[in-house]
Amino acid sequence: MVRKTDSCAGFTLIETMVSVGVMALVMGALYVLTVSLTQTAKMQDAKATGQDEVRNAMLRIVRELRGASGQSIAWNQLPASHIWYRVAEDTDGNGTAVDQGCNLELGPFRVLGVDFDDVNNDDLYASQVVLGARNSTQVIANGLSTEIVDANSEIGRGTDGFWIEQWGAGLRVTLRARRRPEPNTPEVVVTLTEVVNPRN
Repeated sequence: MVRKTDSCAGFTLIETMVSVGVMALVMGALYVLTVSLTQTAKMQDAKATGQDEVRNAMLRIVRELRGASGQSIAWNQLPASHIWYRVAEDTDGNGTAVDQGCNLELGPFRVLGVDFDDVNNDDLYASQVVLGARNSTQVIANGLSTEIVDANSEIGRGTDGFWIEQWGAGLRVTLRARRRPEPNTPEVVVTLTEVVNPRN
C-alpha cells in the first residue's frame, strides 16, 4: 500500500516563531544603527556649524585688533575677558589718520569683550562677545561657553568662552563655543586661538 504525502505542507508554529524572532533581532539592530548614525550626523553638523561661527567671529576680532593702536592698550590689565583700545582714525578731517605733525590720530576708545553687563539688552549676557564703539554695540559672537574656570585652566582666569592675553608683543585671543545638537545629547566644544599683532 502506497501512502500519499501532502507536498503542500506549510511552516510549523515553531519555525514561524523562530523566523519572527530573527526578524525582530535584525530590525532592532537596524533601528539602533539608524539612531546612532542620525545622532552622529547631528553631532558633526553641530561641530561644523560651531567651527564656522567661531572662525567667522575670530576673523572679525582679528581684523578689529590688528587696527588697534598698541600704545592705547592697557597691557597691565591683561589677561582678561575684555580689552579697551583705540584705532587710527582721521579726526582732523585732513583725509588721513596722521596729523600735520606726523602723529597718529586715534579715535575714541572701543571695548571688545564678553557681554557681562548685557549692553545690548538681549538677555544673553556672558554667552556673547560684543564690540562697543561710539554709542553702538555690535554682537561679534554668540553661543560662547559660559562655564567659569579656574586660574590654572588652559584658557585663563575669567570665562572660558573668550579670553585675551599678552603674547610676546601681541595678543593671544581664544574663543570657545559650546553647541548641543539636541536635548540629552553631548555638547560639542569648539575652540580657536589666534595671535594678533596690533599696529604700533
